[in-house]
Amino acid sequence: MQVSSEFVWLDGQGSSQCKVPMLCFPFVKVPAFIGLVFTLFLMLVPCGFVGLLCFMLPPEVPMMPMLLVAGGFFLVLFLPIIAYVLWKSLLILLGAKRIVIDDQSLRVVTQFGPLRSTVKCQLSELGGFRIEDPQGQRYQINFEYSNLWAVQHGGRAVPLLRMFANEIVAQLVEELPHKIEQVTGKSRNPGSRAIQAGDLTAELSAADPFRIQDRNAKPIGSEISVEAEGQDLLINIPALGFRKSTSRISAFVCFGFLFCELFVLAVLVPALLAGKVGGQPAAGWLMVAVFTVVVVGMLLYRVNAAIQCGAVRVRPDSLSFREHALFGKQHQEWKREAIESVRVEVEEYRTSESISFEHFISVKPVSESERQWFSHLAKDDLEWMVASIQKHLDLDAS
Repeated sequence: MQVSSEFVWLDGQGSSQCKVPMLCFPFVKVPAFIGLVFTLFLMLVPCGFVGLLCFMLPPEVPMMPMLLVAGGFFLVLFLPIIAYVLWKSLLILLGAKRIVIDDQSLRVVTQFGPLRSTVKCQLSELGGFRIEDPQGQRYQINFEYSNLWAVQHGGRAVPLLRMFANEIVAQLVEELPHKIEQVTGKSRNPGSRAIQAGDLTAELSAADPFRIQDRNAKPIGSEISVEAEGQDLLINIPALGFRKSTSRISAFVCFGFLFCELFVLAVLVPALLAGKVGGQPAAGWLMVAVFTVVVVGMLLYRVNAAIQCGAVRVRPDSLSFREHALFGKQHQEWKREAIESVRVEVEEYRTSESISFEHFISVKPVSESERQWFSHLAKDDLEWMVASIQKHLDLDAS
């Protein structure tokens, strides 16, 4: 696929913007069609319910007030959902994208008529850009498309483009740092600072969990440090903390369970103690105990993920791993002559409802106490750690 022309940047007073050619993978628009079908279904549900009431209600029941109440209920319940899904679907299907840079932020604006959506990244937090390549054995995608992310210093990634032609993404990665330098350098806003193009790095990441890369540069936003101590190499892995170790979905689930636990402790337990709960009190106490155990276990798991840390020491004649977690620490050392390989491996976990993947560092040959080391870290961090270890020990990366 060839891009017919380069981006045309329109420079204004303290800003610069350009339109993004809509050369994206057609499959990206599939969620829009699903959303339109879903909104149609939500609109038909109240109509069908009201029609069913017309046939079921006896003649002596006042028809109009009942229909108004039922219609109003569904209107209040479904209208916000319909509006939101329709808004997103139309923007995905028909929206035009443009990139806007000012002295404070980098924005991707998607607009269709009066409808608009904006994704923003503050320039003061911007550390660089990540090209995410979806190709690999897991997804069986062989098309020349990729995703573009803006990565902040803290590691948070902001999606800019999803499944756009590689030529589009490559052009933007090359031009964006220079446009940001140009805009911030000319800014007269005392609250902003000039950003040099050389400060904004670019990295390639593989979306396929089974595709392991040879990474020789530190991932943008990573807090892992690699230090030389004489002939030794020390890799420090600090604790991630609650914010980095917990996804938004996990945080939402945790807060939901905590809210339910507060309700159980504040309402159900006093009712059980006062004997105001019908049925068998033992069943109520059993429910309280089971729910409390689940919540405590979930909180302990999240605390363990937040405080887990470790270190790797690479000596000319040995390699040692150390991990600290909530329930103790693990330590293991290998002699250099006994090490055949150090690499990133992936474990796939399947349930009837979902599939998840866990990456970890494996040292071969496996010792008697086999362990999946540093499985709490992201694949990019593990790839960089392994590349540093292989280089220092002079191991074959293959």
